[in-house]
Amino acid sequence: MPQQPIPKVIECLDQAAKARRLYEGETDPDAKLTYLQLEQCWCRLADLYAFIEQTTAFIKSLPH
Repeated sequence: MPQQPIPKVIECLDQAAKARRLYEGETDPDAKLTYLQLEQCWCRLADLYAFIEQTTAFIKSLPH
């Protein structure tokens, strides 16, 4: 059964996409690097939220 999208993950991925757009529109190499790093941070945070959600669901499914 497919899981519902996690709002926190969606928000992080939206922010990552925003950082990517800023990266693509930037010409200054230092600023480009900052936006790229920001995008990567947002993606890692999205992965962490998804992991926490999956772990919580697994723990709740365990018999008590």
